[in-house]
Amino acid sequence: MVDAAQELKIKAITGDFLYHNSKFSLQAIPDGWIWQDIGNYYGAGAFDINWKENQYELHLASGNKIGGEVNFNGHVDYNYHGIFKNELVSAEKGSGDNAYIYLGTENAYPLLKGTIPVGEKDFIISGAYPNPPYSLVEDIKSGLLGKGIHFTKQNEWVSTAPVAEIATDSIKNGHELLSFVSPPFDSLNFWFLRKSINLYGEAFLKTITLEKEGYASTEKGVALLKKFWEGKGVESAALNIMDGCGLSPQNRVTANALVNALQYARTRNWYASFYNALPEYNGMKMKSGSINGARAYAGYHVSKTNKSYTFAIIINNYDGLPSDVIKKMFIALDILK
Repeated sequence: MVDAAQELKIKAITGDFLYHNSKFSLQAIPDGWIWQDIGNYYGAGAFDINWKENQYELHLASGNKIGGEVNFNGHVDYNYHGIFKNELVSAEKGSGDNAYIYLGTENAYPLLKGTIPVGEKDFIISGAYPNPPYSLVEDIKSGLLGKGIHFTKQNEWVSTAPVAEIATDSIKNGHELLSFVSPPFDSLNFWFLRKSINLYGEAFLKTITLEKEGYASTEKGVALLKKFWEGKGVESAALNIMDGCGLSPQNRVTANALVNALQYARTRNWYASFYNALPEYNGMKMKSGSINGARAYAGYHVSKTNKSYTFAIIINNYDGLPSDVIKKMFIALDILK
């Protein structure tokens, strides 16, 4: 956008900066998500404009004393310009990332709680932008100013959600600066499955309703999804869905429903792309799923005797280490080999 403004030889901006979201629900976070998740990168909401995958990084440094303070280390790429309520402390070496970002309730400042290991000089955790469109606006403004394109008003930079008529008139009477086209869906789906990018699942679910009904919302997306699978023989009771990515602990999906969905995929012309996008674990093409106390795998496998399997395995309410549960699940899946 900055390059496009330069090519048009724009020297100054006198108007406001508006973004249009009249076809998107203002509820970016689905019902059922817990507070511990929402402020972290994997709990980012899906907006009409999603920027930098709606996440930012915090660079942290810890001392050599267990229970000691954890401090910021370097620039914080965040709307609040580094203003956090920090209750992080150091834990034993090798304890990993047990730090959580809670979106604040007091003065809207985020709260940091939990631990990172001792002796860390640059330990990175990732949080979720509460307002990604505004963050994009700020980055565009910074880029334009860096190229000498100034603003002639003191309060010229407005991030807002105008009514559809205002946005439509602005487009009709204006000059197109830049048209930016998304990557194709199979590319987005590849990274959704390979990296478990929750944001993509939420955006996909909302986009279904935008395409089908002209308005994007999680609730409408869930209703359409359940109706679709009912038409394919999956009982409604087998799908208790709250969101598009599975982050809500209230989600319930049966192993049989997963297998039915995977078998349906085999019959579609996009199956090869879908199969290629699936990660590989234990020598098998399958997607993993996990939340506190639950672990699941679902996918495909061809045995040494060339027999094709479609499978799903779900373990609920386990105790012990997740790694131990995974080993036992892989032993069970090895029967298919």
